[in-house]
Amino acid sequence: MWVFLAGVLGMAGFLAAIGITRNRWLGVRRWTAVWTGASLAFAGVLVVAFLDGGPLAMEAVHGAAVGYVASVGVHTLHHFVSETREADTPA
Repeated sequence: MWVFLAGVLGMAGFLAAIGITRNRWLGVRRWTAVWTGASLAFAGVLVVAFLDGGPLAMEAVHGAAVGYVASVGVHTLHHFVSETREADTPA
C-alpha cells in the first residue's frame, strides 16, 4: 500500500510542481513541452513496469496513474470553473 501511495503523491507532487493549473515561471510553450515530456516519460515508465511485471512496479505505476488522472481532473475542473465564472459575469 505504501508503494501505491508513494506513486500517487510522487506524480501529483511533480505535476503540482510544474504548475498543473497556473504556471508562473514558464511560458506557455515551454510549459506545454514540459507537460508533454512528463506524459511521455510516464508512458515509458508504464511500459517498463508492464514488461517487468513485478508487484511493486505495478503497484507504483497504478498509484502514479491515479495521481496523474486526479491531477488532470483538477486541471480540467480549474478551467471549467474559470469558464463558468466568465460566462456568468455581465459584459
